Amino acid sequence: MFDQTPEWYDRFYGKLQLLDNVSWPRECSNCGVGYDSNEDFIAKASGDSVSTGLSEKTDHAGTEYVGLSRYCVCGCKLTGMFKDRRDNSAEGQKARAFFDDLLVMLLEAGMEREHAREELLKLLQGKPNEILKIS
Repeated sequence: MFDQTPEWYDRFYGKLQLLDNVSWPRECSNCGVGYDSNEDFIAKASGDSVSTGLSEKTDHAGTEYVGLSRYCVCGCKLTGMFKDRRDNSAEGQKARAFFDDLLVMLLEAGMEREHAREELLKLLQGKPNEILKIS
């Protein structure tokens, strides 16, 4: 298992790309607390002490993605959606830059390049991987 510090995982989460159809701001349907951005969601909503909060999900069209579950201050479970986005637009280039940033983090944490790339792709596809425990 690939284990890192909670701070490392926080930095890693912060570099994941949100799906286009998840717009910000969002608010908790239970208490109305608002989240202005992905960064705000990660900072304000709390994680689970026994898991990474990541899980494999499938949308109505059958597309797999990674869901990041966090808990609102009221205790309500909220989930953000993430995936790898590969296209040639400016946005696609930005996504690849984020992928490269994540890859560098894994290399600096001691993973071999090809293995890190394969595991990162698995993570972004919502598949079991050595980076994070998919729950």
